[in-house]
Amino acid sequence: MVSMMIEKWKIQIVNRLMSVYEKRYDSRSDFKTKVSIKAGEDRFIEYGHPDFYQEMAAIEKAVSDMEKQGFIIVKRDRFSKEIISISLVIDRVEQMCDHFGIERPSEKYDRLFDILSRYPNPLISSYQAFLESRLSKKNTIKMHLNGLDDLEDALKVITFSENNQDDILERNASIRLFGDSKRLQQVKGRIDVIIRTVLDEDGRIYLQQSGILKNPVHTFMKGQGMVLIGQESISLDCVPGSIGVESGMMHALSFANIERVITIENLTTFHTFDEPGLIIYLGGFSNHAKRELLGKLRDSSHEFLHFGDLDYGGFMILDHLRRSTGIDIKAHHMDIGMLKQYSRYTKHVEKNSAYMKKLISLLDLETLKVSHETIRFMIEHQVILEQEAIDA
Repeated sequence: MVSMMIEKWKIQIVNRLMSVYEKRYDSRSDFKTKVSIKAGEDRFIEYGHPDFYQEMAAIEKAVSDMEKQGFIIVKRDRFSKEIISISLVIDRVEQMCDHFGIERPSEKYDRLFDILSRYPNPLISSYQAFLESRLSKKNTIKMHLNGLDDLEDALKVITFSENNQDDILERNASIRLFGDSKRLQQVKGRIDVIIRTVLDEDGRIYLQQSGILKNPVHTFMKGQGMVLIGQESISLDCVPGSIGVESGMMHALSFANIERVITIENLTTFHTFDEPGLIIYLGGFSNHAKRELLGKLRDSSHEFLHFGDLDYGGFMILDHLRRSTGIDIKAHHMDIGMLKQYSRYTKHVEKNSAYMKKLISLLDLETLKVSHETIRFMIEHQVILEQEAIDA
């Protein structure tokens, strides 16, 4: 019983010292200052406390044993010999970890980079380079060290996403990758950390763009033109509202009598929008099915327009559409005239905010060159405008 108590206190003291050590290790400390816990303070409050009187002998013995093993240095009162503080012997940390069966702090870093090295694609390589850069500057990467099992599964999803050519439901992708329909959902947070770190994007949007969809997706369209599904045809001019086509049917679609195509970012605007042409509800960033649809329309129409929010996200969606489809899609109602006309509905953007930096970054995108004048106006006047505010 006594020996068990002594071993218990050895483990507790080691864990408390290692907690201090790991925090300093993660911030790339040179350890010129001792790694210590002091008697009577938070990390060693029990020593000398009346409630732990019966355990004092076990604590003393545990400390004495560890001192003899060379793992710690103990500072004691000159006369009473009571413990004042306990400090790690830095050169013996790895041996102490091995002795007590604790993972060495360095092993976490080794495991992290070993896992990353097993998934060699440009996105993951960029993530690894970011971590290595932080370490070289003696910055912490502690947040990225947590949950390395989740990290590996997140990298599996990202690798799959980078090579995925078809829309697939999230649970089906999870079964394919892990044999567990819920595992992908469980590592979404880790995917988000990686995607935000490398691409400065929402991880959920990244998965959607890659064709990993939470629910079956229908593409809604209305307006003018003929939609052909196999041997059947639908004249949109005769449909009072809109029609929805499931992703899996895209391969069977074709079109006729399409004069122009307009993609709409938001659902509210899609329902109220009333201009000539084939009107397609985009719903944010396009997925494989919607890009396939636009590809089918490439030879059916000579005019492609996109109407979205006059903000960072709206122009990024336009950028993504142009890059992913290769179609010269022009901004529609996304100009200075709209910002002036609907100025009472614009939202203010703080000059030195992170969001303003994102707006400024749009000027670096060659795909948005024709919209740079509008973007500069937004930056200069510190405003953005939601699509719903515009009565097209």
